[in-house]
Amino acid sequence: MEKRYVIKGTVRIGDFVRIMMNADDIVQEKNSLNPFEMIKNMQGMTEELQVKAVLLQAPDTITIPYDEWNEHKYKIGDIVKINMTPEFD
Repeated sequence: MEKRYVIKGTVRIGDFVRIMMNADDIVQEKNSLNPFEMIKNMQGMTEELQVKAVLLQAPDTITIPYDEWNEHKYKIGDIVKINMTPEFD
């Protein structure tokens, strides 16, 4: 499975670089503003906004060797794709 991310920051830690990133959702559901639906589902809307706020404050991170980072020179705003494959013993 491949997932798109937008790089939000990089930090060098010795021989490694930590990359902070947020998921890049190309297609998002359009929220229509229906006042009656908002009143009925106020708690659901509040919980959804809280989850989004937490995700923005705690980005995903990966750590890669400095040599790999130096080859590609990842910077803030770059879009990267990460391929995730399950590994079974």
